[in-house]
Amino acid sequence: MRLFVERLAIVRPTDDPAGDVIRIGLAYREYAVTNPHLYAVLFSDRSAQCPSDADRPREVVETYRPLVDAVRRGQRAGQFDAASDPEVIALSVWGTAHGLVSLVLSGNEPPELAVADCYERALRALVTGWRACEEPVAGLAAP
Repeated sequence: MRLFVERLAIVRPTDDPAGDVIRIGLAYREYAVTNPHLYAVLFSDRSAQCPSDADRPREVVETYRPLVDAVRRGQRAGQFDAASDPEVIALSVWGTAHGLVSLVLSGNEPPELAVADCYERALRALVTGWRACEEPVAGLAAP
């Protein structure tokens, strides 16, 4: 966990918080691809080890904090929708990064496609999508 936290901490805040969010996502991918076994251990099922959020290691929060902080800075700078919960925006970025990286590491990339070819673009599209608040599509709202 410590190595992962250190890798994400290399991304220092700049005057472009939206760009920082993307750079954190790129650092996430770089760590996972470089250290697939450590990444697998890091994101293994911890529910048996830590049944409640209060029992989760502090490091888990530390891995997520730089992303949330970048989103909050982006909201103050007008780069992200200020009405949205910064934790939700950060979670959507984290989930996208995790999902794409997991496809690669598990060997489940769709045939003829390479996550490496679209990873950064997917993060940029997601960041762009959080710039303006939009109403949910009718009938597709979360339960």
